Parts: sequence; C-alpha cells; structure tokens
Amino acid sequence: MFFCRARISELWQASPFIILSTVVPIAANGLRAFGIVALAHFEGSATAVEADHVLYGWLFFSLVIMILIAIGMIFAQKTDRSLPQRLTTPSEPALWRLAAAALVAVLLASVGPACAAQLNNLRPVFALPRAHPPSIVPPWHIIPGVIPSWQPAVSGADEQFLDEAQEPGSGIVTRYVVLYRLRATGNLLTTMQNRLVDDLRWHIAKYGRAEISLGGKRAAVSATEIVSGQHRRLVWSFYVVGGRITSGILETKLLQARAALLESHPVAAFIAVSAGMDDPQNPPEEQLTRFLTANEDMAKYVRSLH
Repeated sequence: MFFCRARISELWQASPFIILSTVVPIAANGLRAFGIVALAHFEGSATAVEADHVLYGWLFFSLVIMILIAIGMIFAQKTDRSLPQRLTTPSEPALWRLAAAALVAVLLASVGPACAAQLNNLRPVFALPRAHPPSIVPPWHIIPGVIPSWQPAVSGADEQFLDEAQEPGSGIVTRYVVLYRLRATGNLLTTMQNRLVDDLRWHIAKYGRAEISLGGKRAAVSATEIVSGQHRRLVWSFYVVGGRITSGILETKLLQARAALLESHPVAAFIAVSAGMDDPQNPPEEQLTRFLTANEDMAKYVRSLH
C-alpha cells in the first residue's frame, strides 16, 4: 500500500512534464509556421523559403526536443528527492548524460538535411528541355491569343503552360500544366501556398472527387467547383509523379521522395483542367472527359521530360 501511494505521488509530480510534452510541441509548431510565413514575406523568394523551411524546421524541433529533455531531467531529479529514502537510488543523473543525449539529438536531426544536400550535390540541377504542353488530337484545337479568365495560383514552378481548347459543339476548356524538377530537399509542388483560385476573382464553392480514365487507366482526381459572380466552373486536378497519377498530397510527397532516392523520373507535374457549368445541355464532366481523352498520355508526357 505504501509503495502504491508513493508511485501515485510520483506520477502526480510528473504530470506537469507530461502536460508540457503535449503543449510545447504544439506551440512550437505554431511558432515554426509563423516563422516560415514571416520569412516568405521578408525574403520574397520561394526557393530561399523552401531551404529555410527544411533547416528551420529541423533545427527548431531539435532545440525543442533538447529543452524537453532538460525539463524532464529536472522533473526526474525532483521526483527522486521526493520519494522515501528506501525507494531512491543514491546516484543522480550526471550532467554528461544530458550533454550526450543533446548531442545525439542534434546528430540525428542533422542526418536528414545532410543526406538531402549530398543527394543534390551528386545530381547537378539540369535545365528542363524545351518543354511543350501536352499535345491534343483533333477535333480539339488550341485557341490562340486568348487569356483565360481562370488560372491557379502556383509558385516556384520550373515551367508552366496555360491554354484554352475547344471542339465543335463544345464549350471552352482551360488547361493548366505546371512542371517541377524533383530535388532531394523538396520543391513547391505540394506547398500550401499553391491554390486552385486566387480568392479575388474566383472562389471555391465545393470540394469533391471524381473517377476518370487517363491513359487507359482509372485514376482518382480532385473535383472542385469554383465560382465568380454568376459563373461557375468545374476543375479536375491531379499530380503526376514517378509515372503515377494521384490526387492525394501525402501520396504525392511519398512518390517524390521515392523518385528522388531512386534517381528516376526527375520531373513531376500538377495538372488542372476546367470547364464551364453554365450550360446544362453541355455538362462539364462530359467536356473534361472528352478533352482529357484527346490529350497526350499525361504520365508518358511527364516521363519524357528528362
């Protein structure tokens, strides 16, 4: 009974550290996000902010872990002194143990950025070849000299194409293709800064998903309805990484990491196509399906860019 009361007392005294272990990382992540936003504002360079995101994140959380370790050691020492003499050990954690734990934490936190930097050094940055937008077959044709009313807000792209196409009896379909070179330290393909609308002229009205056929294979894409005044458009969007088509952010990140590690498929893409929803006699889903069928195979198109 005495031992149980002692253990309960020990847990009660350690409860502040347990709470801190939950609160401190959450607060630290908020500060990290704020710092990255501030850097983006002051630096004005997407590439620099990308590097700052990696270094700032790793170093910041390494510091947070070290602080938590130090706090934990303090609580451990206090808990030991509060227990009855027969339940404590005569020795206390030595200072060198804390220093060793901090050193190991720093070394482990440095492994990721160091490996990424080494991979980048081994693979020199190459300029994209004279990339061209995916070709389309008749009766679809690109409308020359037209500035589309809708365009996603995307940053840090290595190449991008925006055009409008039409076939007889169909509405106008807008196509947006953006290309990113894959780097071990990452890129801005899946950054939260990229949006389907600018939130000024166009706004998102509804999120959804759609199953479509691309290159003879079924694929899931994001289906987003956007609105501007009385006009509505349906946007189908997806990523192409490592020869695969996906709409999920997490899967896209994993495919990028795999492609970077295996030195395969050095280019990734984000593709969005949209059609008007104002004509009930010409559903946007049918327009987009016909248009994507007339497009060059997107996976093969991206694979050819190396």
